[in-house]
Amino acid sequence: MKSRFMPVNKEIRKIIREGGIGAPTFLRAELGFKAEFNPKGRLFNRELGGGAMLDIGIYPLSYSSYILGNKPKLIQSLMQYGRTNVDENGTIQLSYENGALAQLYCTIQANTHKDASIVGTEGSIDIPTFSNAQSAIIRTSSKAWTIEEPFEISGFEYEIREVGRCLQEGLLESPIMTWQDSIEIMDLVDRIFSTNIRV
Repeated sequence: MKSRFMPVNKEIRKIIREGGIGAPTFLRAELGFKAEFNPKGRLFNRELGGGAMLDIGIYPLSYSSYILGNKPKLIQSLMQYGRTNVDENGTIQLSYENGALAQLYCTIQANTHKDASIVGTEGSIDIPTFSNAQSAIIRTSSKAWTIEEPFEISGFEYEIREVGRCLQEGLLESPIMTWQDSIEIMDLVDRIFSTNIRV
């Protein structure tokens, strides 16, 4: 999950944890692209794990987990299934014990803005192209500013360096993205599929 290792996203999480926008109350994230229909290709083939949720929906879901946590108390989802019986378009709503809400969207039917926003009791953060974040705009009642962290190469370098660091230090997992994180997020995916309403 390379987005967790990018400097901008790490800085966003730090700002939130330090109370920079107050308590987070709402997160919105969306990711989508228009895929060429190929019933035998991995995106549209159910036997190959096709569908929007597993291919790109995992990014907004993981982003919500990164900011709000892995354990929402309630999940609601709507999914549109296509000709090959895979989900091509879906929305997910999450609610948390502390009252925070998340609204997520994924699609392989259309190109989207691929952005995210986080609203807190004292401000907000807008993240263009959150899964490949290189900048973010933070706003509070008293000021607004932009953080910028252009990629050194492609964006994958930060995840690769973390793998290298873990190997050098004899770690079996990264504290930034633990095995437990992966398991809990996949559990959320299972819950989304088991409770979704087909439209």
